[in-house]
Amino acid sequence: MSDLNIALNEHFKNGGTQKQVDAIVREILFNQPRIKIVISTCVGKFSLSKFAREYLGLSIDDVYEIPRDDARLVALIEKEGSKKVSGWDGALKIVDAPAGSDWVIDDDSNGVESLTW
Repeated sequence: MSDLNIALNEHFKNGGTQKQVDAIVREILFNQPRIKIVISTCVGKFSLSKFAREYLGLSIDDVYEIPRDDARLVALIEKEGSKKVSGWDGALKIVDAPAGSDWVIDDDSNGVESLTW
């Protein structure tokens, strides 16, 4: 049984409230290790600048093959900034999710991405 299930079972046995449940869930979810993931927050699609492709050793065709949680990509954005790393039709942003979670990058019809887990 997960930490969350154990905590919630104990909580309800003792007559806890929904507000308290929400606090328990937040504490468990947000106090666990996190991973960083890169998404595109601009109309268009995920793309990298020439600078970023050269730094990462990628051809223009390889850009879509790089894992979005690639430590080198995340570190490059943190060091150089989104503007320098993003391609002409993208605005890259680092978001996070709990380590070990099954995360998915969703995009709308215009290419703006969001992360769900």
